Amino acid sequence: MVLLVSHFHAITEDALRSNLRALRDLRSEYPIEVVQLDDGYQAALGDWDRTNGKFPSGLKSLAASIREAGFIAGIWTAPFLAARDSQLMREHPDWFIKLDQMNAQPLRAAYNPNWTASDDKYAYALDPGHPEFAEHLERLFRKLVGDFGYQYLKLDFLYAAAAEGIRHDRSLTRAQTLRRGLEAIRRGAGEHPFILGCGCPLGQAVGIVDGMRVGPDVAPFWGSNANAAGEPGTALAIDAILARSFMHRRWWLNDPDCLMLRAKETQLSNDEREALAWTIAASGGMLLISDDMSLLDAESARLFQEVARIGAELDGASRAEPPLSVDMMNSSPVRILSKKKGDEMISLFLNTSDAPQRVEALNSELPPHCTRIIKIPSR
Repeated sequence: MVLLVSHFHAITEDALRSNLRALRDLRSEYPIEVVQLDDGYQAALGDWDRTNGKFPSGLKSLAASIREAGFIAGIWTAPFLAARDSQLMREHPDWFIKLDQMNAQPLRAAYNPNWTASDDKYAYALDPGHPEFAEHLERLFRKLVGDFGYQYLKLDFLYAAAAEGIRHDRSLTRAQTLRRGLEAIRRGAGEHPFILGCGCPLGQAVGIVDGMRVGPDVAPFWGSNANAAGEPGTALAIDAILARSFMHRRWWLNDPDCLMLRAKETQLSNDEREALAWTIAASGGMLLISDDMSLLDAESARLFQEVARIGAELDGASRAEPPLSVDMMNSSPVRILSKKKGDEMISLFLNTSDAPQRVEALNSELPPHCTRIIKIPSR
């Protein structure tokens, strides 16, 4: 189980240390194993071994503090992206995928005004097929793991290495380029650190990463219409968790993204928060939280403990076969996820609509000796 210390771009060292103290004091309620520093600490996008002014102690000291509190230290990077104000981009403009044969400009791969102080708010795609950049990746992750002490590595926006453009080695396909980058990171990190892929074309990471995000970010709102930017909401993340449940412990550990435990500072109703929580539990996948611990109450702890208990039970049973969605081709708003465990079947029934729904053909979808049902109320 992992805590992602994420206040988006408002994250500071003080916020990290405050959550760390709270987790240490609440270990009986929240038996967390890993504390991962998320986006917002880096000196610049692309400069992952240096911190900005909000983190004056530096990465090595932060990792030591996490370990001293009794947790595994984790860190977020976007290893195939860099912004204009990064030292990496200033010193190595040849390490980037180029726009096209007629234009030697670096290829834009993402846009985020919060990522850079430069007037140019784009992030650019790096080329792991360039041998010098591949060597840089090895050195970087050897440093993060060996020198700094991070044993949990979240790699985000990995699709950038597979972006369509002109590469240093034109014999490599986009897929091969991405895999070369992941292989370089694994060589640098070594065999034992846990590597989590995110924002990644799935096939190219099989056999390299230990865990994989299987859908979009969850959000403090249900549908994309609830967000002015039109970003996907938690409902879409739930669909992805269900659709890709079969991958869990076959290819990697599934990362469904984090629980949304807080009842404050969110647009999610109690039923919507529970719908996400129990979908994560029924999938058997990784269990993560990113809430500010000061926003959580006794009910949040109860929900976390129940989800952790059921999730661990289903994860253990997934070593033989993962939970499977049984209704992906149906148009019904009711989602069903089932897992046979010994002589019983554990099933999630999730009504994603606002109206009561009738479940048809139940006897054909579940065995006659079904002994336990996880039932989620309507939204």
